[in-house]
Amino acid sequence: MCSCMTNQSPGAGDYAIMSFKGGFHGRLLGSLSTSRAKAVHKVDMPAFDWPAATPPHYRYPLDNADNVEYNKEQDRLSLADVR
Repeated sequence: MCSCMTNQSPGAGDYAIMSFKGGFHGRLLGSLSTSRAKAVHKVDMPAFDWPAATPPHYRYPLDNADNVEYNKEQDRLSLADVR
């Protein structure tokens, strides 16, 4: 059925961009709206209500026996937030 019959906008569906909390994603309109690093980066820019997930915070070196389980848990928590 065409979008004119369902009273919906034509084109793409209701998509969103997910970003990571604390991340700076660029200075273009779309990417700036997803940035979560500093409020000053977004002065006078429109903000969209897009989701933000918590990124994993790894301990280095990654292959250190003391860090492996911690880093796996960070992956698990971040993926759970993304879902």
